[in-house]
Amino acid sequence: MSRRAFEQLTALKTELRDTGMVYQCPPGQHDDLGISCAMLAWAAQHPHLRHWTGALGPRRRHPRQQFNWNAFT
Repeated sequence: MSRRAFEQLTALKTELRDTGMVYQCPPGQHDDLGISCAMLAWAAQHPHLRHWTGALGPRRRHPRQQFNWNAFT
């Protein structure tokens, strides 16, 4: 699968247009996997990566406050 992803990524052709960069693949090939790999490579170098992936880590639980009947008197 890694080899397939690499082949599709290297087969992507880029074209700079007025609206931005356009990625295309040769006829008959799917560009989904190649573009997904390119997006992952971009995200891995992004300065906000740690913030984005913070939601995936374990959450810190705050200790529950213990209430008893004395709180109501």
